[in-house]
Formats: sequence, C-alpha cells, structure tokens
Amino acid sequence: MSKSFAKLLYMSPLETIYRSYRVSYGFHLDECPSDQEMYDFILKWVSHGHVSPLKQSFIQIACETPVYISRQLSKHQIGMAWNEISRRYTDKRVVCKSDDYFNDITQKAMDVYEQAIKDGIPKEEARQILPQSMIVEWVWCGSALSFANLYWQRSSKHSQSEAGNFVTQVMDTIANTNPLMAKLIVECGEKIRNF
Repeated sequence: MSKSFAKLLYMSPLETIYRSYRVSYGFHLDECPSDQEMYDFILKWVSHGHVSPLKQSFIQIACETPVYISRQLSKHQIGMAWNEISRRYTDKRVVCKSDDYFNDITQKAMDVYEQAIKDGIPKEEARQILPQSMIVEWVWCGSALSFANLYWQRSSKHSQSEAGNFVTQVMDTIANTNPLMAKLIVECGEKIRNF
C-alpha cells in the first residue's frame, strides 16, 4: 500500500514575517533578534488579530496522496497555488492505494485503463476509469497564513481523518526544517479558530 508524503521544497525564514511586522512601526529592518524573540513578537500581534504580514512568507511543498484525499485538500485555494501531475503528459506508472476490500475492483479498473490506451484512446479520456485510490502528485505553495488556515480547517474533529493526518504530516515536514515556523503556523491556526 502506497503512503502519502509531503516534502518541503522551500520556506521563507521567520525573519521575512518579522520584518513585515516591524516596517509597520518604522523600525530599522536590518536589526533582527533571535528566532525565539521574533516568534514571540509575531505571536503577540497575531493574538491581536493582526495577521497580514503572515501573507508575505512563502512555503512550497511537494505532495503525494490518493485522489480522494487530494480532492479534500484542493478546497483550500485562498492564498495558495496547486500544480498537479497530468496523466496526459506523463508515462509514469499509475499507482493506487487501496485496502484489501477494494483490491479486485482497483485492479480491474487499472486493466481497463491500460487496455483503453493500447486501443488508442487518448490518456486524458482513458483516465476517467482510474479509481479515486490513484496516487496523485502535486506541488502546493502558499503563505504562512494560508497554511495556518489549512491547519485550522483540517485539525478540526469534523475533518476527514485522512486529510487531517496528511496536514499533520505537512506540519511535521515544516517542523523538521524550522520548528518555530511550524509552531507559529499551528498557533496562528488556533488563534484564527478563536477570532
């Protein structure tokens, strides 16, 4: 069974957000305190509802999940961009994640897809038979505020558990590179929930 994964491609430093806050007050932009001091400063202003500087950061993540999870996540488009693999332009092998219960029907769908292509049906038409368990890859980017909103929406107990688990994986990926940025996103998500 294939697993979902997230890999951080790029992330603005905490300093980017900090400088965006500081310019509001006319402070020198070449002065930067420690990461912890920047985090504390940013969180103080977020707690007052001042979140616009969070839009000036940039996070880019390579993602891979089954279609049925990616379609839940694709609903988060405000302030985010999404570029996905196209079956039309790739010969990359189709992989599916299915539980034992669905293995037979998944294999039948894959066989029909492959036969359709052999019969000359264009890939963009043949793909309509591919199952929702097909693994899809995409690059997702957005600001820290966008990811905070994503975290807020998908960490809810009302969210689909697999989508929520994937967002946790995204946050862990961010935390592996910059723990304070991940903590800031989570804290901002919690504050957004309370606004």
